[in-house]
Amino acid sequence: MSGPFASEGGVHTGDYPRALKRLNSLVRPFGGMAHSSVFKKGTERVEFLLNSLGKAKLPPIVHVGGTNGKGSVSHTLASVLQAAGYKVGLHTSPHFFSVRERIRIQGRPIPKSEFVKWVDKSYPYWKNISASYFEVCTAIALLFFEEQELDIAIIEVGLGGRWDATNLVTPLMSIISSIAYDHEDILGSTLQKIAMEKAGIIKPSIDVVLGELSPEVMPVMREVAHQQGASLHTNESFYVEDVGTKENGYRCVKINGAPYELDIKGDFFLKNLPTICQSLEVLKDKGFRTSSEAWKKGFRSVQTQTQLWGRWQEMETQPLVICDVAHNGMAWQYVFQQLKKMKKRGYVILGISSDKNRHYLWDTCPQEGVHYIFTQSVQDRALDSNILAAEASKYGLPHSQTQHVSLALSEARKRVGQDDFILITGSFYLVAEALMLFTSQCKID
Repeated sequence: MSGPFASEGGVHTGDYPRALKRLNSLVRPFGGMAHSSVFKKGTERVEFLLNSLGKAKLPPIVHVGGTNGKGSVSHTLASVLQAAGYKVGLHTSPHFFSVRERIRIQGRPIPKSEFVKWVDKSYPYWKNISASYFEVCTAIALLFFEEQELDIAIIEVGLGGRWDATNLVTPLMSIISSIAYDHEDILGSTLQKIAMEKAGIIKPSIDVVLGELSPEVMPVMREVAHQQGASLHTNESFYVEDVGTKENGYRCVKINGAPYELDIKGDFFLKNLPTICQSLEVLKDKGFRTSSEAWKKGFRSVQTQTQLWGRWQEMETQPLVICDVAHNGMAWQYVFQQLKKMKKRGYVILGISSDKNRHYLWDTCPQEGVHYIFTQSVQDRALDSNILAAEASKYGLPHSQTQHVSLALSEARKRVGQDDFILITGSFYLVAEALMLFTSQCKID
């Protein structure tokens, strides 16, 4: 049989819409309430699902947490390990176009047939236990990975660490990429409190690799690692020198003097590279050896091998159109600094979620050479673009306002010069909607 109701492995892919409907029934309206209303603490519901469906015998796992950079770290580790010949599972969030993006093997999303199978198998167990969307996705990922006989899996924390649904795993290694302000309503109002929540993924006697952390949170990490008897590794052994961008489009760097090409061109990714390198070194000691050739191949093909989107992603070149998922103070700072370094004029299409601290946004927005077009995603978490426009007026930022990213992009295209830029940023949701306008480059199903 062919067509939309073709059978894959005995499961009709025509059942896919029904499976999606079941899973989407778990999506809770944000309704302007605190983000904690859609976040469930603890691992007990995922553990219940795994036990009910035959507790998964998990492959070796790398558990990746942090405020910013954890997605890029996860995808890049997967890319290098794949280049070294390992069969790699990858569980990340959120997704851009399809929920199947959250569960990958060798960079490819879980097949529709497997997705349908695991939604159907798990549905009788989660429909009455108030499980969250993320918890069910996590359970499906772990069950699917167990079946696929992986060499290793990279599991990204959803939110925080200590109470995250992924924290039921006992990993081979944990990574904490960065600590910054975000989700303060859940994680705490100080960096120390946020660090304590993130440090919750540090397990007894398990290695932990730390990214570039501020002096005020390092004591928290060292204390938790000491209490857990965990070996703590910093990224200070690796030095990254930015060489620039080649004509072939790759960003060039030297890592401890050795040349590499990167297909991720954002400045913030350079901050993550030492952490990635240190993590690969720790994995070598645990039997997962990766050669310099695997590093080179993996670093230059993260987007193509694992479909990492929205990290200073250049969609068009004349004019330059960039999508970046920067969605909190630290990320906005890096994105806008990189924008200033280009010394171009242009347009920033900006929309954020209503739970974000806008004080950090206005502190980092460039004042000169930029016209802002404020908009919003269709998600109910989106902040009304009228609010952004009103606040921008107080800061004297030149701006206009639309209700949808497609309208914002159309307006920018009419005004922009060939040597100017258009940056689309502010939230995962907004960038996802923008990427759909470039379907030739970004498509799953």
